[in-house]
Amino acid sequence: MGDKLEELFSTGKIGGLLWSSPNNPTWTCLTETELEMIGKLLTKHDVIGIEDSAYLGMDFRYDYSKPGQSPFQPTIAKFTENYFIIISSSKIFSYAGQRISVTISSESLMTRKYPYLKKYFNSKTILSAFIHGGIYPTTAGVPQTTQHALAAFFESACTGEFDFLDSLKVYKVRAKKAKEIFLKNGFTLAYPDDRGKPLGDGFYFTIQRGDLTSGELLYYLLQFGLAGIPLDITGSKKKGVRICISLVHQNQYPELENRVKALNKFLTNLNK
Repeated sequence: MGDKLEELFSTGKIGGLLWSSPNNPTWTCLTETELEMIGKLLTKHDVIGIEDSAYLGMDFRYDYSKPGQSPFQPTIAKFTENYFIIISSSKIFSYAGQRISVTISSESLMTRKYPYLKKYFNSKTILSAFIHGGIYPTTAGVPQTTQHALAAFFESACTGEFDFLDSLKVYKVRAKKAKEIFLKNGFTLAYPDDRGKPLGDGFYFTIQRGDLTSGELLYYLLQFGLAGIPLDITGSKKKGVRICISLVHQNQYPELENRVKALNKFLTNLNK
């Protein structure tokens, strides 16, 4: 990965690098070693890293629930000043309808000046361009009540009063159950591990079936009342479908198993 990023950044045509960790759709996670390598390259080539922390702390292979105690959530902010970190309320606090998030950056980056910004945002500084040229004209703003609510979520999480990760562990359980159903019915995981380590369980996992394309597999899934997102529209080069378990409740697993079994029988008869 480092060699490829070096190759791309060296062209001078890359202004930013965006990722999420855990990743959507694979649920793989960047390690501190990988983030350190990325951070050094961001600094070297003056590229901005945009860390989407929508699933903050949700790598349940580690316990990130104790404020101020290790292990700590790996982050690019430890390795470069060139970063934006986006933390939304939708997943980590199950506070989705209000559509609120925060963006964190370093003072060094926010006060940096780039003459090219003046052409589009009437300011050379990133801070002014980001707020007045980016956020202000592209959003309707967030009501004050919602801002206070998010601040309260963060405060209670930081003091340890609210263990938000404990309430999210249900997604780990749901994913594990759903994976087992697909795997024992002839499906395999498109992304079976996390670069040689066991893959964590969370919001998403990926399935594939023989030589079926992403679109073909989704077509058959839909015929049996099952849904997903084809991997080919996510930028993945693998065939398969992303499965999301966030809305699959405990009492729905028997029906899920019935439908996957029926789909397996149907595909087996087609030699798929």
